[in-house]
Amino acid sequence: MGLKKERNSNFELLKIIAMLFIISHHSVVHGLLNNNTSIGGWRQLLLKFG
Repeated sequence: MGLKKERNSNFELLKIIAMLFIISHHSVVHGLLNNNTSIGGWRQLLLKFG
């Protein structure tokens, strides 16, 4: 019962980066970082980058 599992630090780092990307995507899409609330969501994103 004394078997230790070796941690895969690359996989742990990948999970952390993925969580940060999900949070930033959520904030962009749902307008948490938008100052202008008259146009929201995909329209504002297309105006910025399209």
